Amino acid sequence: MTLVILSLIGIILSCYLFMIFVLPVYMIGLCPFNICAPKRSFTVWDITFPKELFPAGKVEKDVAIYKTSSPSTFEQGIGGAEWDNHAQVLIDFIRSPTEKRAGYWFNRYLSIGIEERTKNGQLHALEIADQYDSGCGKPTNINMTNRACTMAAQVKEYVITVTVNGSDEASIALFNRLVDYINQDMGKRLGIVE
Repeated sequence: MTLVILSLIGIILSCYLFMIFVLPVYMIGLCPFNICAPKRSFTVWDITFPKELFPAGKVEKDVAIYKTSSPSTFEQGIGGAEWDNHAQVLIDFIRSPTEKRAGYWFNRYLSIGIEERTKNGQLHALEIADQYDSGCGKPTNINMTNRACTMAAQVKEYVITVTVNGSDEASIALFNRLVDYINQDMGKRLGIVE
């Protein structure tokens, strides 16, 4: 009987110690047991999009990714451009602690933001992506016009979304320039392309 009580106390104490020491360390972004994504030489906030990618005269300076945060991500940022009284481009970058967690965020982004999304054969694909989806449809919860083209991608532990206002030829060309830039820039940063 004494052995059973001591075993239960040991189990309860182990669970308690795990909850007050190990779990909080993981939740704030540290990596016990080496289960997290590798260290990188850049953060998502180092990423910028040159103003030359955007229509002439619409963007005064390079578009930066600004810091936002979530308890379940290592790094999170958002950037974008606005002209003609509307958001024209929205870009989200998330770096998760693991590729599996990035997969969760990728699937979550697929289900929000654009209703009635349909495939568009003119949209470029992010070639470095582990998972990728794109299409055009009706935006929700953002100040854009009737249609927008969007993509969501998982690249290793990163999730990237791009939304461009409109689905006309000029909007699709802008979307494709941004996707091509991400393909090269992130590909080089991650050592996927030369």
